[in-house]
Amino acid sequence: MHKDDFPQVRKKLETMLQMKECSVFEFRFKNIKGDWIWLEGKGRPIFDSDGNFQHFLIVSREITERKLFEEKLQHMAYHDKLTGLPNRRLFKERLEQALKEAKRYNHNLAVMYMDMDKFKYINDTLGHDVGDELLKQFGKRVRSILRDSDTLARQGGDEFTIILPHIEDEQDAIETAIRILESVQTPWLG
Repeated sequence: MHKDDFPQVRKKLETMLQMKECSVFEFRFKNIKGDWIWLEGKGRPIFDSDGNFQHFLIVSREITERKLFEEKLQHMAYHDKLTGLPNRRLFKERLEQALKEAKRYNHNLAVMYMDMDKFKYINDTLGHDVGDELLKQFGKRVRSILRDSDTLARQGGDEFTIILPHIEDEQDAIETAIRILESVQTPWLG
């Protein structure tokens, strides 16, 4: 069993023992090939005729495909399909969290909004495939400027937003904006 899953499984087993009930739980397990797979276990505590605990009976089945599908759905729910960047839903959640942290720890943060000038013209004259590629490259360029703790999200169309948590002052946000502008001024390759 994966070490990260052990505490949760142990807690489930303890609860099953206390409640004398069946339970279902998921955990990662190393198969015979040495690969981690996901299992769903259904367990039941077994007691003797005097009510003393004997052992657990656990039947499990592999659910790796289902877990991968769930992860994919989770990613799709929170990320833009074209650019792979966080979408407006994830941006909103991260902004709410950043605001709470800024208030709690008395930090500064900045929120930026960007859109691409003449994007409609590019789409109309060069086609949507070129427009889509431009959006992807724009996202990569801007992302490369930001810190790991920053969030770049696509709001839709050619609109993007950024959260810069933990900045010292307004000048940090201005310098980031300047670096972004400089990065998008270099030639775009098709």
